[in-house]
Amino acid sequence: MIGFTLLRRGTEIDPQTFGKSNLDTLIMEGKYIGMLAPYSMENNNQDADYATSVQKERAQKIGGVKGWRFIFDQTNCFQNEVSKLNNSKEWGIVPILEDGSAVFWVKKNGLISGFDVNLFLGVYDLPLTADITGSVLEVDVTPSAMAAWQGSADVFTPTEFGFNEIQPIAGLNIQLPVLIASATTTEVKITALCSDSSVGGLTDPANWVIEKNGSRLPVKNIGYNPNNATYIFTHDPLKGGENVVFATSKNGFNVYVKDGNYYAGRSVSKIVTA
Repeated sequence: MIGFTLLRRGTEIDPQTFGKSNLDTLIMEGKYIGMLAPYSMENNNQDADYATSVQKERAQKIGGVKGWRFIFDQTNCFQNEVSKLNNSKEWGIVPILEDGSAVFWVKKNGLISGFDVNLFLGVYDLPLTADITGSVLEVDVTPSAMAAWQGSADVFTPTEFGFNEIQPIAGLNIQLPVLIASATTTEVKITALCSDSSVGGLTDPANWVIEKNGSRLPVKNIGYNPNNATYIFTHDPLKGGENVVFATSKNGFNVYVKDGNYYAGRSVSKIVTA
């Protein structure tokens, strides 16, 4: 186990037909979080409870629970994102193996799913010594999912991708200049949310929209200027007083899909200057 992905509870996959396009759809629908790779991980199981008779025969009263404790050597930005999972009861875990395969719950109908889990965020620590500290995420398989973990698990190896290749959606910081009425192009600076480094290659207009007063409109063309790492968006003329937002969007979902990478971002709204 080198990491794990999270699959929204109740989501089922047909292993016979599941390909990259199916995965893209799950990610865009917010049902799949790409591989989280902790710096360190350890088992954090809860032992079963037993009762012992006068004849010294044990009986299991409460079953054990599978658990993990993951530590991530990441930034405050990562901590801010992972904190959204605290106390969540919406996800199932899918452990990922070194060869890109993953361990799923195999259901009686032949479909596969994640193992329902509860997620808890530990206290975030800043480094005080050379020891690794950072974000802590504790994961417990739910008691109702333990039967599946113990007796209905199997490895699934996709043919079009490896689960270890699929990363979580990368947030984008989209900065708009002063917007001028009648302008048909806008120069936009786009950087990675958690590193402020430039992000290139996002020039497919089908993955973007421009919102004007809440209405989503298509972008005509996008160019990239490598000299100052900015994008030039071509669009219909802006009108004075319009409230404008630039955002990622694909098939109605707020995600830009590029090969094995996924991006999402939305600029702060700006009023067009007359």
